[in-house]
Amino acid sequence: MTERSLLTILVAEDDPAQLFVLELFLKKWGYDVVSAENGLEALCLLRQSNAPRFAILDWQMPGMEGIEICNRLRMDKGSENDRSQLYILMLSAKTQAKDIRRALDAGANDYLTKPYDPQELHQKIQSGFRFLKSYAQAELAETSQLSAYP
Repeated sequence: MTERSLLTILVAEDDPAQLFVLELFLKKWGYDVVSAENGLEALCLLRQSNAPRFAILDWQMPGMEGIEICNRLRMDKGSENDRSQLYILMLSAKTQAKDIRRALDAGANDYLTKPYDPQELHQKIQSGFRFLKSYAQAELAETSQLSAYP
């Protein structure tokens, strides 16, 4: 994982106004943004070899819902499309506990309800990037240990 990919976020949001606001906040906080206007576009972008390692997915989008993107990406584990290092923050107006559980069960790492507090969004993003950095450091340490033994 490169330092640049640790600062890039894919945002999948079909509402242009919501997407614009999200992009404004993310850029203000120093992140690069890759945007997708529907679920299929988001899935294609996330399956690319140079895909961002952080995604903010709207639950309800045309083409494919955010929860289906989670399911498909998590099923790719162990394949050439493995995105186990992808951190997914699901955004949704759904507020019931069963919906939050469903998103987490599908593979989302975190969940935030709309309308959201920008500071809470920022904290969740920072937490997600700390997780990704720890994951990358652990993977590097494991690789270093393995290469030390011929």
